[in-house]
Amino acid sequence: MERILQSDIFFFITSIAAIIVTIGLALVLFEAYKILRSVKKISADVEETVIEARGTISDVRGRLAAMPGLGFLLKSFKSHPSHSSAVAARKHLNKKQNHGTDKSREKK
Repeated sequence: MERILQSDIFFFITSIAAIIVTIGLALVLFEAYKILRSVKKISADVEETVIEARGTISDVRGRLAAMPGLGFLLKSFKSHPSHSSAVAARKHLNKKQNHGTDKSREKK
């Protein structure tokens, strides 16, 4: 009889420990999910900022190229095709922003 009582106590303690470990693991996974969601938002903000910077740099470069004294210097530097157009960068940014607002409307 004493052996049965000891095994019942063992299984009760083991069950409680398993429940506590499961709850702890669920809390850790939930926090990891929140962190990853924040990282995703930050990376989207960084991407938008980079696109805006590309457009600004392209505008500045275009204005400098139009100057009589500096135009010939800048023409010797070739830019990457994806960086050459401020209009394309702005279109891409606008597309990303519109796409993001569509997602936020769908979630509500």
